[in-house]
Amino acid sequence: MIRTCLLMLVGCFCLSSFGQVTLDECRAAAQQNYPLARQYDLLRLSEQYTLDNATRGNLPQVSLSGKVSYQSEATTFPFDIPGIGMKGLPKDQYQIQLEVTQNI
Repeated sequence: MIRTCLLMLVGCFCLSSFGQVTLDECRAAAQQNYPLARQYDLLRLSEQYTLDNATRGNLPQVSLSGKVSYQSEATTFPFDIPGIGMKGLPKDQYQIQLEVTQNI
């Protein structure tokens, strides 16, 4: 029993001796220990890309699309109505759409 308590006490003492590591300390250690990251300044570039992409999320998004269709047969009216010149639907159809979205 005493042996178990002593082991638990030593274990708690060892765990409490480890300190917390901040993000800045991790970045500094990465720059010191990894020569390729230091050589190409990858950490700074990665941070800059992340910040740039975050600001681009607030820009308006523009989308343009189009569609053309052709039917070999189209609906026609079998009779004529006096005074109204309806000949039926055209065989070709065109559609263009422009969409602008903005996050608020």
